[in-house]
Amino acid sequence: MVDATTSWTGAERTYYPRIRRMWQQIWDVENVNVDHEHEIVCLGQRYDPQVAVEGDDVDSQTVASDGLSLLWPREFLEDVGSRVWLTYRKNFPLIPKAKNGPSTVSISGVFRGSGIEFNGFTTDVGWGCMIRTAQSLLANALMLLRFGRGWRRDNVEDEKDVIRLFADEPDAPLSLHNFVRHGEAHCGKRPGEWFGPSAAASSIKALCEAHCDNMRVYISAGSDVYENEMRHVAVDAAGRFRPTLILLGIRLGIDAVNPVYWDTLREFLAFPQAVGIAGGRPSSSHYFFGYQHDSLFYLDPHQWQPALRLDGLDSEALESVHTTRIRSIHLSEMDPSMLVGFLVRDEGDWQAWKQGIMEGTTRKIVTVSKEPPQLNARSSVSLGSDDEESGFIDVAHDTTRHEEEEEEEEEEGDVAEGEEELPVMVNSSSAILGGSIGDEYTPVIVDDNASSIDEPVNLSFHDASSSSYTPQPDDEWEMMKRTFSKD
Repeated sequence: MVDATTSWTGAERTYYPRIRRMWQQIWDVENVNVDHEHEIVCLGQRYDPQVAVEGDDVDSQTVASDGLSLLWPREFLEDVGSRVWLTYRKNFPLIPKAKNGPSTVSISGVFRGSGIEFNGFTTDVGWGCMIRTAQSLLANALMLLRFGRGWRRDNVEDEKDVIRLFADEPDAPLSLHNFVRHGEAHCGKRPGEWFGPSAAASSIKALCEAHCDNMRVYISAGSDVYENEMRHVAVDAAGRFRPTLILLGIRLGIDAVNPVYWDTLREFLAFPQAVGIAGGRPSSSHYFFGYQHDSLFYLDPHQWQPALRLDGLDSEALESVHTTRIRSIHLSEMDPSMLVGFLVRDEGDWQAWKQGIMEGTTRKIVTVSKEPPQLNARSSVSLGSDDEESGFIDVAHDTTRHEEEEEEEEEEGDVAEGEEELPVMVNSSSAILGGSIGDEYTPVIVDDNASSIDEPVNLSFHDASSSSYTPQPDDEWEMMKRTFSKD
């Protein structure tokens, strides 16, 4: 079947998901199980899409007539219901407004009953969705570390010590208040401003270093994972490998994720070490935890609830951080800006994760190297920041390099027959302009639907391995100009 979304314009890709979300808020129908052929995957666990029915004499026609075929497998629902779901909250202790910061009063907040407060924020409605999805990713990593992947909610007291870390109070170590405090101090994010994946990852790392003795955090250099840096984080002074949360902050396109990366996104969620994906732009960040064929399952943070209080973590409050409501979007609707998380518990887990990355389709996006390259005069090109709604464009590395290691070298600037030029993948410090290092990389320019950039851009050059600027050789400068010029 042909996917009509592959022929959409940039505007259609931008506005269709927004219209769809508005419609869902007005008419939020239950998502039913209509795909009985493709397996269901939830953070590395796989489930048969068929609903188990007791009795040997029940045929498929009876199942369909009883409506059971529209139900989700019980084991899958129990798994989803055990994931932590953190959402907008209201009436929490005041987060003071910054000088010249965003307004504390919003129409959406007033309509949702959060009241009017001019001195600061008592709700994160309208601006806190990326923080909430980052909290969800972190909370599920901590739950998996403490209870294991097979844990299911049969005793709410089990999880109280983890959930209290995320209470909506300044004294809670991993609270919204402390995410905002770190964002303001270190990421240039004033209270009330939307976080991007970069600010979210920075907050997770800083707060875990301060408050989580049982887990460390490694943030990749874009899509590049360097083993020496990872080990510096994960291995303690006694040489013991400590559980480590790996965070990949990546952007896989301009308006949408190109279909060439869909298999890779699915594979991310199928890893045994997967803890989910947090991502999106303002008003559209979700926490993705699984998939079925071309649909991604997610937890939506845009539902507001009363604040979680440290002195009120009763069974009702704990129930509010879980749901069995199944929500999904098509892969074509996913925003390309995201934070991908993996939890590696020990040395064996780390080696298995590395092997999985290097052998699967994930190598289209993620590169695992022993140490950062010495780029010298080579430069990465980037525009803007991954936190900006407009995003930024980088030169993507060529994913066919693994298959061509034993082939003859092509002339510089030529593309081998059958070689694929991939859409832009952002925030990779391995992206090399105008050449290659050891024939590792090939410059590729892409947008979703064209082979050139339509508008002039201001290029800022920097050496990824140095804070100083280095002039480009003339031949590389000419190649850069040809690459970025109009057709």
